[in-house]
Amino acid sequence: MSLEIHGLSMSIGSRAIIRDVDASVADGERVGLVGASGSGKSMLARTVLGLAPVDAHVRGSALLDGRQTVGASDEELADVRGRFAGMIFQNPAASLNPLTAVVDQVMLPLRIHYDLSRSERRDRAMAMLDTVGISNRLARSFPSELSGGQQQRVAIATALVTSPRLIVADEPTTALDSITQRQILDLLVSLVDDSGASLLFITHDFSVLMRTVTRCYVLDEGRIVDESAIGEMGGPASAEQTRRLVDAARRLRLPSGRGGASAPARKGGRDE
Repeated sequence: MSLEIHGLSMSIGSRAIIRDVDASVADGERVGLVGASGSGKSMLARTVLGLAPVDAHVRGSALLDGRQTVGASDEELADVRGRFAGMIFQNPAASLNPLTAVVDQVMLPLRIHYDLSRSERRDRAMAMLDTVGISNRLARSFPSELSGGQQQRVAIATALVTSPRLIVADEPTTALDSITQRQILDLLVSLVDDSGASLLFITHDFSVLMRTVTRCYVLDEGRIVDESAIGEMGGPASAEQTRRLVDAARRLRLPSGRGGASAPARKGGRDE
């Protein structure tokens, strides 16, 4: 599913958060959005999916496979989210309902978007949980009984169970140790590629992008300041902000993974 952003700006009161952004994600493409904390990355993603704050003023265009989300009604946006576009949030503990069993949470998008019986929804949810590495026993658990890595796997299953054509992943491995981080990144890339979906992956960590995407935008103070293939980032023609991110990433190295390139990582020693 393609995403086309043209002249997108968003402000809250007198404060400009997103400034005249142009960007795109083609069908089946994995694209990164990187920038320092506070650069507007998460707010850009939320604005594209119609999740900007209620007091935000949005201008410009965001087309999901030709469907305009800027100015769309709540009913139109509810149909787009979940069925056509899925979002994986940064903190799964906050996005999962602590009072609902894991399998019931994964079933919910199916109940909203598809006319299926409860047994059909349960079968699909259990199959998706098995795909992301959550056993039948854990599927009946509550989020608080799972590790951080397991919670993120549930969040991925919830986002992908309806087979959306675009996945927006907002810093999904930030709170995980390096081993679990690698597992989650490789799982996400594998699932996206196998389904033929598109991916917009958001992070402040350039090292994560090297493992995940093929092309990248750099956001600084709400503006796109750089864009190129991931292997060309940080070269002489790159923006200063890009070179800073690449230099920081090179201080730590991670064994090469999916895609064959060496990638940096954070320190950590505990598996999920």
